Amino acid sequence: MTLETATLLQLSIIIPVHNAEQYIERCVDSFIGTFNAFSELILIDDGSTDDTKQRCRAIIERYPDWRIRYVYQANGGVSSARNHGLALAEGQWVYFVDADDFLVNSAQLFEPVVGQSVDWVLFRTKIERAGGTDAAFGLTEDGDY
Repeated sequence: MTLETATLLQLSIIIPVHNAEQYIERCVDSFIGTFNAFSELILIDDGSTDDTKQRCRAIIERYPDWRIRYVYQANGGVSSARNHGLALAEGQWVYFVDADDFLVNSAQLFEPVVGQSVDWVLFRTKIERAGGTDAAFGLTEDGDY
């Protein structure tokens, strides 16, 4: 079974957003090309004071076939936003991502575990900084941590 052939809601992607108007579209777009109607995106706006709400609404309109929910809450911090997202999540799996992050080759993250009995999925993270200083954390190319 793959995410594309799953019949139940498989993946809840929870994205806390706070003043993320310049990042949120890139973040969401990195999921849209890979995941199907058996996934949901939950955008928890943690008291933004910029145009984050309008950007999130535009994303929902741009992807009408997707299950995307936008919820506003008074600023309570990223943990509060994640917990709010967890309370709303309906997927078998939960994935947290920050609004200023995006995925590359996102299908590779979850395809190997769909239909398997696993508790955690770990993967490598690459941080790109202005000025060309990069850092990578997590699993090595050989699968070691």
